[in-house]
Order: sequence, then structure tokens, then C-alpha cells
Amino acid sequence: YELDKMYDIGGPMLAIGRFWHKLPFPFRNKKRAEKYFKEHHKYFPDDPEGLVYYAELLIDRRKKSEAKPLLEKAKIHKDIFIECPLDCVGIVKKIYYFPATRIMARMLLARNIPFKNSSGYTPRLLSQDDLKQAFELYETVAGDSGGFDAMQFIRGIYYGIEINGRLVSMAGTQTISPKYKTATIGNVITEEKYRGKGFAMACTYYLSQHLKKQYKYIAINVNRGNKSAIHIYRRCGFVKKLEYFEGEGIRKES
Repeated sequence: YELDKMYDIGGPMLAIGRFWHKLPFPFRNKKRAEKYFKEHHKYFPDDPEGLVYYAELLIDRRKKSEAKPLLEKAKIHKDIFIECPLDCVGIVKKIYYFPATRIMARMLLARNIPFKNSSGYTPRLLSQDDLKQAFELYETVAGDSGGFDAMQFIRGIYYGIEINGRLVSMAGTQTISPKYKTATIGNVITEEKYRGKGFAMACTYYLSQHLKKQYKYIAINVNRGNKSAIHIYRRCGFVKKLEYFEGEGIRKES
């Protein structure tokens, strides 16, 4: 930002605004996020990505009347990814059609509870040397590797379980901020034939205990309907803090 805030259509301004908007509570700072989105809008008033991010924040701040014209101005017809509070869904759906949506639960690590590792295996801390195996596990479970972020793996913290030298389960961080002592867990994934054996729970627990040494606030987002995952996370000490809407929208014809 300090070097060149105009780089890549104001990318640094958007990135910082998005950072402050999406930090886990209590470090989230919507007022500061709005400052950067407003600055970006000043320089790039027709940038679709900036319009959507700015509108999403305004909706989150209960400024629906200000958000609506931004959404109407955004000339985007597909792949709009939006997160917003449940009570703001109505205004968003006036502008976009959502073929598929999710109600998500955001959980925070808030309890110290006894943990019994029922998997029979001890997860280990993964390193860059495990990148190929992590890539292959994601490809096996998800059907393709398009959603796997190699840099997220390299820069993040991951724990995994191996059987016969092959990675079959892992859990890792999606975002980490040592400065603000916050971390978000994601990429909890287990090969199908090893599910229901406590592998995901063990990986998540060992990861969360590792993160507790450095981070004060540890969050995880999960589909509200994924009861088995919510059960796992509760047994690892997570508690639900809020629910929100997310989905990819297609702009309705005006």
C-alpha cells in the first residue's frame, strides 16, 4: 500500500479493506475497512470487484440504502461471491440470483476440554516437503486440485495423518495473522475410506493446540448443515458464535 496503492487497479486498498472486514472478532474493524473501500471507490468507481466488496461491507454495517446502488452499478454477470449477515440477504437477492447458497456457522476456540484421540494415529506437523502429498490428497477427495492453494499450504500451518507413508487426512490454516494473533482453520479433509475413524478430529485438535501457543483467536467456518463437522469441532473446544449467508450470485437482468 505504501509503495504503490494504485497497483493492479488499487489491489492494495482492496486487500487491506477486505482484511479488516474479515478478521475474526474482536479484531474485525468495519470502520477501518470502510475507509479503504471508500478510498478505492474514489479512484476506481467502476471496478466491479471493488463495488461488490464495498457494498458487502455497507450491508454488514446496516447501510443497505448505500449498498444497493453499488450493487446495481457492478457490471458482473457471474461468479459473484458474497458473504453477509442473514438479515441482509433480502437486499442482495433483489440484485443477484443464487443457484446455490450456504448458511455458514463461524466457530471460535473457546473451551479447554479433555481430548481422547480415537484415531489410533498421532498427527504430525507437515512441512513444504509434504506439499505433493497434500496436493494429491486434495485431488483425491475433491475430484480436482483447482481449489488447492499451494502458497497457503507453504505459508500456513498444517497437521496430517499418514498411513503406510501416504497422507490420508489433514487440517490446516486458511488465514493467519501473527500481528493480530488471529488464525482461521480450514482445509480439513480426509480420504473417504478413512472417514468416521476420528482422523479429522485428531488433525483439527492437534492443529488448534499448536495455534493456541501463538494465536489468541482461532476460528473455523463450517456449513450449518454439516452436523458431523460441527460435532467434531465442538469436541475440539470450538463454540458457535454466529451464522451468515454465502454464495455465488448471477446478476439478474434489469
